[in-house]
Amino acid sequence: MDIRPGLHLRMSQQLVMTPRLQMALKILQVSTMELEQFLKQELLQNPLLERVDDDEEVETETSEESQEVEKSEVDGEAAPAEKDEAADEPVKTEEADAAVEDLDWDDYLDDVYAHAYGQNLEREEDDRLERVPVAVATFEDQLKHQLHVECDEDGLIGIAEYIIDELGRNGYVRDTVEGIASALHAPLSAVQRALKIVQSLDPAGIGARDIRECLLLQLERKGMSDSVAARVITSCFEELKACKYDQIRRKLGVTVDELRSAIAEISKLDPRPRMDPGGVIRVTSLPI
Repeated sequence: MDIRPGLHLRMSQQLVMTPRLQMALKILQVSTMELEQFLKQELLQNPLLERVDDDEEVETETSEESQEVEKSEVDGEAAPAEKDEAADEPVKTEEADAAVEDLDWDDYLDDVYAHAYGQNLEREEDDRLERVPVAVATFEDQLKHQLHVECDEDGLIGIAEYIIDELGRNGYVRDTVEGIASALHAPLSAVQRALKIVQSLDPAGIGARDIRECLLLQLERKGMSDSVAARVITSCFEELKACKYDQIRRKLGVTVDELRSAIAEISKLDPRPRMDPGGVIRVTSLPI
């Protein structure tokens, strides 16, 4: 087995506890008095911070409202109606407590984290995933990966990779062993050994030169090289395709039950190993 270093791409999601997020979580857990002490301490430690009193905020809002009223009077618009007295009434404590209990803290913390960075978390995650290239391994890549694990002879690996690249859509070798040897200027024995290595890869039946060899390779992988099913494919394949079961039984000297079991096993094999799984040999049921 050849063990070599390699690079692998893996995608994962994780929440990074940034200083801003830690600060937001810390503030959410303190009471009003503790928050007041915390703000005072931060003001003392950081001279760049400046505290804005509520009175100043009220004066600022009042001046802005006055300017809007004056502007509306100049433009001939009516002044806004006075606020409803009921709106100025403080919210009852029980209602406030109920509102806090109904608050979804997970969504609230997500909002805090999103606003701290001034962006939408879902969009940021989507953009990041879209920027990650997705590597898709082809059928040939999977076979070559198995090849490098199973074989450590450089000369045979090069020939086997050439055979893999020349496989047809059904997974069969399109050229003869002699043709491959001539194209690569390689010894015939080396090409035959490389082909055997390719045929030992998954899925079973890959690298066959025809459908008969493809089915036999799959039976061999199951340890059924000497089974009745293998004998049917080897000696009576034409009769099998023509559904001449009586001729097969007489030729092989098997019973109806033995032939029925063999054909049931053959029907499970895949005649096109490179295509999507599910290909089966269509065989008519045996007459009783």
